[in-house]
Amino acid sequence: MAERLANPTSAPHRRVAALLALLPLVGAMADARTENDRAARAETAWSGGYRLVQPRIVAQDDALGAPPAQRNGVNGWAQSFVELSLASDSFEIAYQTRTAREDGHFTFGAFVNEDDDFALHARLLRVGQIVGVPARLGIGLGAFATFFDVPDEKAYAVALIGRAEYDIPNAYPTVLSAELAVAPDITTFGDGESLIDFRLRANVAISDSAAAFIGVHVLEVDTEIDDREIDDGVHIGVRLGF
Repeated sequence: MAERLANPTSAPHRRVAALLALLPLVGAMADARTENDRAARAETAWSGGYRLVQPRIVAQDDALGAPPAQRNGVNGWAQSFVELSLASDSFEIAYQTRTAREDGHFTFGAFVNEDDDFALHARLLRVGQIVGVPARLGIGLGAFATFFDVPDEKAYAVALIGRAEYDIPNAYPTVLSAELAVAPDITTFGDGESLIDFRLRANVAISDSAAAFIGVHVLEVDTEIDDREIDDGVHIGVRLGF
């Protein structure tokens, strides 16, 4: 027995040497798992251009060159938001909250202009990351109800929505976004024949739960009488999370 233990080529020595050789690999795996868990927790935050990134693509996103906390800084930890948008002759207020699967969001909003035209909208979008690019694409559905003061007309529409976003990581993370909602005649009711809602926006993070933005909003409804332009102008606003 003593001879076997003293012999460095014996079976017990070989087993011990093999176990010792595995220790660096086990340590490296533990470090990698800790880092991935930390990154995944950061990625569950969603951002101000409605940015939504799933933890399962953290490794791909890290190649973008910006830490997850910075890329998601527009909205940080907040789950829901209140948004106020102002123009020279109109304003809009909206509430937004993310879906249970965290890859989309619901938005409910109300809009009024100086002519007392009024619009309500509800939107559901799903958003996905483009691999290897700091950008996302989204698709969804929207419901609109518009009420015109003069003449007294009403239009209701169900629209298809497309969305694109692009990140600009810097000291104040910025998200450029464009969103288009279109409802043709077949899904427009009441006095309306079609509806178009277009939004182009730059969102800038102020803190992990607040953002400011500037953009252009166009909302047009084709009615039985003529084309009604409810909004067409530059807006500025804020998004506050809670």
